[in-house]
Amino acid sequence: MDNCEHLNHHPKAYLDALYRASRIIVEPDLDSTKVLQAILEQAVMATKAQIGVIHLVKGQYLKLAAICPPTQREPLKEPLDHITVTGSTLAAKAVQEKCHQLISDVTRLPDHIKPLLPTGAELAVLFHRQEHYIGVLSLGHQEINGVDQADQKFVMILSQMILAAVQYEETRDFGYASQAVAWLGLFGAEWQHTIHQKTFSIDIYTDDLRNLITSSNVSADLLKKIAESLDGIERVVDDLRRIQFTSSVPLEAPDKTGGDTRIDDELKIMVARWASNRHDIECTFELNCPTVRVNIPAQWLKVAMEKLVNNALKAMPKGGRLTVATQQIDELVHITITDTGQRGIPDFALANFLKRPVRRPQGNKTPGTGKGVLIARFIACSYNGDLSLVYTVKGKGTQLLMTLPIVTVSST
Repeated sequence: MDNCEHLNHHPKAYLDALYRASRIIVEPDLDSTKVLQAILEQAVMATKAQIGVIHLVKGQYLKLAAICPPTQREPLKEPLDHITVTGSTLAAKAVQEKCHQLISDVTRLPDHIKPLLPTGAELAVLFHRQEHYIGVLSLGHQEINGVDQADQKFVMILSQMILAAVQYEETRDFGYASQAVAWLGLFGAEWQHTIHQKTFSIDIYTDDLRNLITSSNVSADLLKKIAESLDGIERVVDDLRRIQFTSSVPLEAPDKTGGDTRIDDELKIMVARWASNRHDIECTFELNCPTVRVNIPAQWLKVAMEKLVNNALKAMPKGGRLTVATQQIDELVHITITDTGQRGIPDFALANFLKRPVRRPQGNKTPGTGKGVLIARFIACSYNGDLSLVYTVKGKGTQLLMTLPIVTVSST
């Protein structure tokens, strides 16, 4: 807390805000959205700012993460929600120049800017991990000189708490995903043996039952249906073995050493196979990376994509259209998986989607745990990619985006 000697503007307000922020980030049911909002409110109260905004850096854009007062979210959401890092806002300027920005008088040249609200002074403070910029906390004050260097130093300390909250959230979320992947490896080793064992036992019991019951057309039909069901289970086992695992050896967790997979070829083969049993699904491809290779082993790509594609197929029980598309943007391949499922992702699952397993409201019977997408995201992130939700709309469907780095060929 050596930096606190500079906090001589409103020292008690600053220290109270820092104390409350430190309590917020260790709440047991931490949710990053709520934490960012609560910490931003502390910054606004301590500096007496008119408005506060937190943006997260998402590639070439700044994504709105929190705003205070919350009543400004709807009227300002559109201009604040998707700002380019090359834009003219103070937050964008902070990212461009990789340093904090303080304008004590926004009405004077050369610092004149056009704020969204009639503010007199503005401040933008970066929070970053080494050279990786995570986001920006911006404050606007009604009065000229309403924010100063003391406020900047206070917000710089507060921004480190935001960074700690974001990192803690990431660590906990990927802890869940790691457990899911460990479960997947164990399951991969045991599932086939277990199912074969159980179906064999059912077959034995059926023979015993056949010898005990009185012969009749009804009993014969029932026994025939049991036998057909057993055959069906065996066929499913064979299909799963071919689709998910190349051998009975369990998959180990991603080792981050990468791979060399021709993305379009692999996707077309995999997705067509998984969708082949759904004659009510129109499967379309928009593959624009015919020669591009991605830095992930094909084995792990199959596991991740199987989770996403099968989720999409389950979302369309009455049929629909599944679209898989690829596009290279800079050094990444963007893979989108789009379904036309009528229900979309349930509202109760959205807050923590791609973060942790689903917690259903009491009495809710909606199927799914969310572990599949956790596994897929864990795999993508293990190879310096990511998985994100583009949209989910009732009556329209859902689109997910997976990004993976391309294999760059070094010249010799």
